Amino acid sequence: MVLSMKPLILFAFASSLLLGLVACSESTPQSETTENKIPVSEALVVTRDLSQSFQVSAQLQAYRQAHLGSRMLAFVNEVAVEEGDQVEQGASLAQLDVREYAAQLLRAEAIAEEADDVMQRTERLHAQGSASEAELRRADREARQARSEVERLQLYLEYGDVRAPFEGVITERHIDPGDQVDENTPLFTLQQHDLLVARPALSEMHEALVRRDDKVRVRFDTHPGIDFTGHIRRIFPTVDVQTRLFRVEVAVEQQQEYPVRPGYLARVTFFAGEYEDVISVPSDALVSEGQRHFVFVIDNGRVERREVDVGVRRDGFAQIRSGLALDERVAAANLDELADGSAIDIVARFRRRGFSQ
Repeated sequence: MVLSMKPLILFAFASSLLLGLVACSESTPQSETTENKIPVSEALVVTRDLSQSFQVSAQLQAYRQAHLGSRMLAFVNEVAVEEGDQVEQGASLAQLDVREYAAQLLRAEAIAEEADDVMQRTERLHAQGSASEAELRRADREARQARSEVERLQLYLEYGDVRAPFEGVITERHIDPGDQVDENTPLFTLQQHDLLVARPALSEMHEALVRRDDKVRVRFDTHPGIDFTGHIRRIFPTVDVQTRLFRVEVAVEQQQEYPVRPGYLARVTFFAGEYEDVISVPSDALVSEGQRHFVFVIDNGRVERREVDVGVRRDGFAQIRSGLALDERVAAANLDELADGSAIDIVARFRRRGFSQ
């Protein structure tokens, strides 16, 4: 009897175990389904300067300058100025020895006086019929020649006093007392430093980008980090046939704290189109459909597809004229996988100089 009960006990135990396993299986809840998140890069909506610019260097020079030379053969008696002296218009710069010309002038004046007397006497005789028409013309010619010689020598006396033709700075002095000078011998260089200019040479491809009176930025190695304001004063009319370059003249405004001088190297930055401090995003954040443009705005782990008005594009960035506000965030990668409302996972952030993890 005992032996016949064992199969029944084993069967009951196995049935109980099976039912327990089934019950446990039915009571365990199913795991929740995880939503797929699309990895994206994030870019902050900020302002940038999208103005097109290019830089050309040129030597700074005085717009108005004069190379003063001798107009006669003479010795230098006195030099009144040195390099760096500021002089007024008409100031005496040097005295040349003109005593020989003064002596010649006295003789020429005497000859001219005598010629005038002859002319007056000949006129009276001609009026009386005692002098011919030819004699009258000859006397008139000789009187005019004598007066001309007086005027020539008077000019030489004026040339002996070398004067400044305008207010400015003496930048070069080539003579000392005792030197002998001839016609066209260099004496001084006089410059005005109120108006300083640079004349950079630009490529013909830039011709359409520059206009007279356009503002430019000028910097000098002697004043690092200091911006000087300038403007295009004129554009020269010809292009060099070999270099394909043309020149513009840029006027530079002096700054009292940071004075500049002729000879400094001017680094001139030209701006083609003023797009300073415009709202912008990386061009990679845009989705274009024909003439329409969209971005995916990030908000609480999801994206909103939004239409925007795009302006200029430059250097990997696009101007946003409307549709976005400063400090909003947009997706800048994997845009093809995104749709309005997509869940996202930010794996990188775009800084001003590129992406970072």
